[in-house]
Amino acid sequence: MKELLYKMHYILTSKKTEYNATIFIRTLAISLISVFIPIFILDKSGPFLIIPYLLSTALLYPLALLLAYVAQKRFSVIVTLFLSLMFYVLGIYSLQLLTVLSVVGAAFFFKSAELIFWLPLHVEFTKVVAHEKTKSFAIVIAITTLTPFLGPLVGAFIIDLFGYSSLFIASLAIYLSMVLPQSLLHLKKEELNINKVSFSLVPAYIVEGIQNLSLTVVWPAFLFYSLWTRDSIGLLFSTISLVGGVASIIVSKFIPKDRIAKLFKPTFISHSLSSLMRVSTTKLMAFGGGALGFLSYSFFKPRFMSMFYHKVAHRRSEVIKRELNIALGMAIVALTFTAISLLYNYTVAFMATIFLASLASLYMGTLFKKL
Repeated sequence: MKELLYKMHYILTSKKTEYNATIFIRTLAISLISVFIPIFILDKSGPFLIIPYLLSTALLYPLALLLAYVAQKRFSVIVTLFLSLMFYVLGIYSLQLLTVLSVVGAAFFFKSAELIFWLPLHVEFTKVVAHEKTKSFAIVIAITTLTPFLGPLVGAFIIDLFGYSSLFIASLAIYLSMVLPQSLLHLKKEELNINKVSFSLVPAYIVEGIQNLSLTVVWPAFLFYSLWTRDSIGLLFSTISLVGGVASIIVSKFIPKDRIAKLFKPTFISHSLSSLMRVSTTKLMAFGGGALGFLSYSFFKPRFMSMFYHKVAHRRSEVIKRELNIALGMAIVALTFTAISLLYNYTVAFMATIFLASLASLYMGTLFKKL
């Protein structure tokens, strides 16, 4: 019994556990509203404000990254967590004003909150998991996919009963508890050298940005624009998050690395196919596409993040490089959506940007053959 208590004490007080706990809390808070941010904009003001939101998310990304870099360089991790919370509050407040300027501000504040949170933790997490990279990244990926499986469903329930404001307040309350893991109080700032960067993973980072904006912002907005209810969208994202989280755990625990490597080609084909299926507005195709996408994601994402953190361990500037190229990928999506919506209509723009994510997945498959 005493030995079991010692083991529990070690697990609960280890840095890796507290990093994972912090990631868990933030992911839970974000999962309540992330799907509903574009839906809130569409619901309250129509599709017009989606364009400035997408453009500012992508084009103000470098400015948010600069802000996060300065914060990471000057402050300890616990201070950056409080700064992240402050920008998250500003983002939610600005979003509810529903003007062009406020939507632009909300996109910038949300992105600043995200980058200020992740930039220092990328470095710290690299040190903690230095000897068990792929397994640890699979655990983090499982956290970030399995944790939010109830978020969208609960979020839709809160909106139906109490409205959007109550949903935002609930998310803020959870986000506030993110600063509870105590050892973070003792973490010191880490310098990020922005010189002498290598570019071998640049195309993969760009693809990551394309998929990020296409599948987490454009896709839920497209479903709502296509007359899906909030409850249906919440159920969809909760279900596919559950599939992705369980798949990440199974892949990391039971499938050998050499077998995963052999499955990369069909994995990326499946991931590309999943994006094509999401263009359909039928529930069966959307659920199937989302589940297939998260399932295939669980095969290649741990390997990709392992390579990324391996580079971070040797060169801190890899974090900056990754974020800048994610911004470039997002800019491609935002500009594509804007151009097509102006030339044709919003439906074609939604479908084209989701199709772009499918092409990006295929390209990612060719990259992995060279890595």
